[in-house]
Amino acid sequence: MFVVCECLDNPQATDARAENIQAHREYLKSNTETLRIAGPLFNEAGEAIGSMLIVRTEDLQGARDFVDGDPFAVAGVFAEVRYKPFKPTINNLA
Repeated sequence: MFVVCECLDNPQATDARAENIQAHREYLKSNTETLRIAGPLFNEAGEAIGSMLIVRTEDLQGARDFVDGDPFAVAGVFAEVRYKPFKPTINNLA
């Protein structure tokens, strides 16, 4: 199954985000079997407010486990994570 993981930042975690960005990116790049799409979320002012991940796992718990292993989650960057099952039907990313 595919799961959209909407990871919203703790507003007080700006420093933790900056300190862990490289480890976060390395974690995502090293999990190509699970991770399908990832990128930052922004507010209207262009400030990063979280991350959006689409993962492929057996179940929702697999998505939770994947996010829990992210250095951002470990460092307390994420204040809230929302998990939503997703069915891709059209791919126009190119």
